[in-house]
Amino acid sequence: MTPMLGSFLEIGIGARDIGATYDELQALGFTPVTPGDMRGNGYAVVSDGDIYFGLYDGEQETATLTFVRPDLASYVRALRRRRVEIDFSSLGEQDFHELGFSDPDGHRITLVEARTFSPIVADQSVSSTCGKFFELSIAVRSLTASREFWLGLGCDVASDGDEPHPWCRIDAAGLAIGLHETAAFESGPCFQATQLNARIEFLRAKGFAVQHRAPQAVGGQRCATISTGATTPFYLLANPTSSN
Repeated sequence: MTPMLGSFLEIGIGARDIGATYDELQALGFTPVTPGDMRGNGYAVVSDGDIYFGLYDGEQETATLTFVRPDLASYVRALRRRRVEIDFSSLGEQDFHELGFSDPDGHRITLVEARTFSPIVADQSVSSTCGKFFELSIAVRSLTASREFWLGLGCDVASDGDEPHPWCRIDAAGLAIGLHETAAFESGPCFQATQLNARIEFLRAKGFAVQHRAPQAVGGQRCATISTGATTPFYLLANPTSSN
């Protein structure tokens, strides 16, 4: 049986200059992925073998979560039964089938009927400078409302806690989403990394803007936020087993 959301495809992020951002993410250790022709120009994909980022030419304000859902046209009614308000749809015979809706805090979720790129074979011995993908972190006004929304789509709660604020980690069809009930912050991918201090020094030497802060950090946990040409920040947290 196909899960409600299908399967996770990519985190879509806006790029002020898609070519420059594409180069920056490669400098961070992400591998280019060849996309199909469904999206046309203004679309590129990179990956570390675990997580995929779709780069979109433009100033989209927040990350878009994209999932592949077969037989999408017949799924619209099921979404509406769950009181999901569809923001847009493209389901004509000649169209690339996709539709979009939003979570309670306005984060866009897109369902497509087919992949827009082929997956790459992950090399477990290689990782990006960011470390190991941990979650897509998003700020929510009501943890209860957001949790119920995702559970209503067939997702599962992986873990939860109260520090540094109430949070819940959701398994959304293969994507870990961290729901953080705290003051608004920019949604972005979060990674766990060993030897974080050395990584930060390396990133600064490469010309990246790095700040020693991240909204997900607990207590004195070492952390960082990387700014690139993407409209989405990249968050780094020291691995709990790491000494720096």
